[in-house]
Amino acid sequence: MKPEQDRYKLRFHDPINFFRIFFGVCGGTKIFPKLLNVPLFRCMLHLFLLSLLCSIFIAAARTYPVYRKVGEICYLLASQFGEINMTDKGIVPEFNADKTQSLKFNSFGRVDYFPAGSKIDLSQLDEKNNNLGFIWTPALVTIWLKNKDKYMVVPLVRKYTGSILSMQVMNISELEKFMVREGKNSGKFRLINMPLATGSFPHKFIQFQQAVTGYIMLIFFVAYFFTLNLLMLVLTGIFTIIYSVFSTGLQRKLLNMRSVFIVCIYAGFPPMVIASFFPAFNLPLFDYQLVFSVSFMIYMFMVFNRIQRTLLPKSEEQENGF
Repeated sequence: MKPEQDRYKLRFHDPINFFRIFFGVCGGTKIFPKLLNVPLFRCMLHLFLLSLLCSIFIAAARTYPVYRKVGEICYLLASQFGEINMTDKGIVPEFNADKTQSLKFNSFGRVDYFPAGSKIDLSQLDEKNNNLGFIWTPALVTIWLKNKDKYMVVPLVRKYTGSILSMQVMNISELEKFMVREGKNSGKFRLINMPLATGSFPHKFIQFQQAVTGYIMLIFFVAYFFTLNLLMLVLTGIFTIIYSVFSTGLQRKLLNMRSVFIVCIYAGFPPMVIASFFPAFNLPLFDYQLVFSVSFMIYMFMVFNRIQRTLLPKSEEQENGF
């Protein structure tokens, strides 16, 4: 058994970069015995790189459909609110600027307008089909994306206070307090953290189409980057613990927990790529988590079967199964 392990250690010292490993693991299980001694840091770096590429792919594939949808929503907003006016009271709609207004668009989003001095009640955001929307006050416009009971919030238009606001994650009550607190700020307006002069402010909703699409894609990218990494690490950790508990003494000598963890990470590369097509093209029936989890478990058994057949002598292979 030891000569087999030494042989693969020596082979691994040949330079194997990310793309060679990626195409190797996607082309079959033959490469996996060579990956047993990959440095853990390099393995995690490869995971983050693949997650980055898959997240970019998902966001890029969704850009045009989202751009078209945002354009449709802009026309709906124009029919309800009219144009956008910048006055001494702030940024207000042309129609019914002193009344609280809500507009639901399609089956997944909404826009809520609150005039100055009104109570900001966002409890309706918790409704089942609300996944995306905007909160509009005279002093602040934000875009939000719902993820279970949390909201990823990005300020779109706000008054500059000397600090740059980036994406934040909060619940309903925290979001209400955020809108009230930021609405009290004084200063000049900024559009996406860029200085905004009164005369240059877009007065038509359609003029926000590109900016809003860009922010939605940024939220998609960040959300999927963390989702891809988190799901991979959780399943890998579970499988590693199960292996350490139920494996035999010979199997533990052949593969320690570090090696099992690394093999699991690389075994998740093909499932990650396959599962990324589902959110990228909004495919029906299955979501990313389900496709990744099922394909990951199936491929894992194939990989460990290959490692067993490669590193264990025939007589020991028959007595010790993975």
